[in-house]
Amino acid sequence: MRKVKFPVLLKAGAFGLFIVVAAIIAVTFITRRHVTTPGGPTAAGGNPLGPHLTTVAEGFREMHSEGGKDLFLLTAAKDQTFEDGHHQLDNVRLEFYGKNSDKHDVITADSAIYDNAKAVADFNKNVNVIMTDGSTIKTESAHYDQAKGIVTSDQVVQFEREGISGSFKGLFFDTTTTKLQMKSNVNIRLSPKDHTNGAQAEPVNIKAGYGEYEKAAAQMIFTGKVDVQRGTDQMDADRMTAFLSAQNKMTRLEARGDSYMKLSQPGKSFEMKSQDLDFNFDDQQQLQSAKATGGVSANSIDTVPKRSFTSNTMDMTFAPGQQGTAIKKITTDGRTTIFFGAPNKGKNPSESQIEANKVLVDFRDNSKDLAHAEAIGEAILTITPTVKDAKADRKRIHAAKFSVDFYDADNIVRQCTGDGGVKVESEPLQGNRPVRTTTSQTMVANFNRETQDLIDLTQEGNFKYVEGDRNATAKRATFMLADKTIKLSGDEPAVWDSAARTQAEEIIINTETGKGEAHRRVRTTYYNKEKTGGAAPFANLRSPVFVTANNVEIEDNGDKVIYTGTARAWQDQNFVAADKISLTKENKQMIADGHVSSGLSQLKRAQKGTKETVPMFAKSARMSFNDSDRRIRYEGGVEVKQGTDTLKAQTLDVFLKNGSNDVDHIVADNSVSLTQPGRRGSGDHAEYNAEANTIVLTGNLAKIEDDERGLTSGRQLTLNMSDDKISIEDQRGTRRGHAIHKSQ
Repeated sequence: MRKVKFPVLLKAGAFGLFIVVAAIIAVTFITRRHVTTPGGPTAAGGNPLGPHLTTVAEGFREMHSEGGKDLFLLTAAKDQTFEDGHHQLDNVRLEFYGKNSDKHDVITADSAIYDNAKAVADFNKNVNVIMTDGSTIKTESAHYDQAKGIVTSDQVVQFEREGISGSFKGLFFDTTTTKLQMKSNVNIRLSPKDHTNGAQAEPVNIKAGYGEYEKAAAQMIFTGKVDVQRGTDQMDADRMTAFLSAQNKMTRLEARGDSYMKLSQPGKSFEMKSQDLDFNFDDQQQLQSAKATGGVSANSIDTVPKRSFTSNTMDMTFAPGQQGTAIKKITTDGRTTIFFGAPNKGKNPSESQIEANKVLVDFRDNSKDLAHAEAIGEAILTITPTVKDAKADRKRIHAAKFSVDFYDADNIVRQCTGDGGVKVESEPLQGNRPVRTTTSQTMVANFNRETQDLIDLTQEGNFKYVEGDRNATAKRATFMLADKTIKLSGDEPAVWDSAARTQAEEIIINTETGKGEAHRRVRTTYYNKEKTGGAAPFANLRSPVFVTANNVEIEDNGDKVIYTGTARAWQDQNFVAADKISLTKENKQMIADGHVSSGLSQLKRAQKGTKETVPMFAKSARMSFNDSDRRIRYEGGVEVKQGTDTLKAQTLDVFLKNGSNDVDHIVADNSVSLTQPGRRGSGDHAEYNAEANTIVLTGNLAKIEDDERGLTSGRQLTLNMSDDKISIEDQRGTRRGHAIHKSQ
């Protein structure tokens, strides 16, 4: 793309041509001042003609010379001289050669009225100026006051020279100060050449209600809804001022009031609005910098994805590029918003937006794509999926400042680093899920090139998490979008809600499914038994329940929790330990697997005239508790101890009384054995009744062997623990006694 394709208002050379226009008009009317110097009838007065005509001369001609050189030649078809001294010339022609005879400027008019005494002249009808360089000026009338050095006209003035033409209505030109005023209806057309190859460039059209040039102030001013267009490029403002160097090169351009600029270039067209716009140019008339002030907004027009800037002020830096002047940097001040539309890629692309009190943006060499940005002061990065469903979240990231890197094309954020007061809000776009909020000192977010959504987000330093009644703390947290998980680590991370608190070396939360897991040195505290959903087989309703393990898995938003690896749960003096402990709130159930040991229940019994409460301890391969039927079941190599008594079986059920962990009755099956001091019993099945304080052994042959009383056997033996009496029941009925008496 050639340099001429940039907006005309960013090309200083175009404004330099405005000066040429002013110079043309200035030279023309300054020349008129020199023409009136002779005392002869070179023009006629501007006042109404007097009643007395004194002379009429046909074919008037006068040559004025200085130092032996012709200065100008004035001719007219007729010269009429009046009594008051003014002249009227018809078909007047003035040729000016210059003091060095290096000019040939010509002015013609149908008539001219000259008043030598008042030093004023009027040119009327078909006033034409032809300059040495071919420039022309046309109007219907012009008034020249030689004493004041002022040329005025209330008619339309047309002008043309190489590369510039136009018109305006109403003229004021002060030859002393070289101040030119174009009163109204200013229309200027610039047709510059492309300075890269000399070809004719696209014309520039300027419209304004008023125009002014003053050489002493070295500036041009246009006011009254100024509009500049070049093809589809456009700039508007209430007022435009161009500041010029001594070499008539533009150094600065100011646009004031409702400023607007549109740049149309393939792939990087945009429009900008602000109250004011300033442009600065270097010695080569290349755009060096620009500044927009007051309600600044800039939007891409034809690029995808869309992008936009809004700010209070915006400073832009430019540099020469391969395709002309290229924007290199933007610095904003005041609350700034940069918006990036969703790319036309990916399954669910996202829009993104950066906000801050100040933003610095670096562009790539193509001046289209962003390379890096710094967002400073109350920075916010918002990512919004375009597809709004129950799983979609709007993510809003806050920090004191951001550092943002972009992919090499399409203005898509690659990585964002935040520092100071980081807060991340994940807001569901549909459904009734609570907003998830996390805070930390720093953050690093990586983004997907196809969708512009997050890949991962890592937060470090005093991390905190809140989602509904769920909370978490850690030194570090990493969110992975692919599996919707947050991994917590460092400084003993903790997770808690209204039911329990868990700590471990590493905790993982699935934000979509409600599942979670924790690893290494897991410690959970349920605030009381009710918070376990009744799944814990402990007696005290108000005391906390503690669980430790190497690992834990949480399913169904905490409805099911599985502890593994040296797991242990306890309340007060009661406990369960196993390789694995599972709690299910819905079923009010605990299951323990592998190397189970427990101390859960207690037995109140009377023995030999005394009453005592004795805790029960059990070991087995598996244990399950179901609060609905108040039963604790042990399976696989069961061994239960109560004081000095030991009961073994393959399965054993402990039935608890309602409202306590006191034993109501016990049922044991398969290879049942009972050991008491001086007594041993065995059978296929055993039942203990706490109320009766009896044990019933049954089997193909149940046995009780007493060191003092010998061996008793039968299909069913009932041992009364209170008096140590044994009842035998078989096909002949119930009887007391010993089958075999031990010898004394």
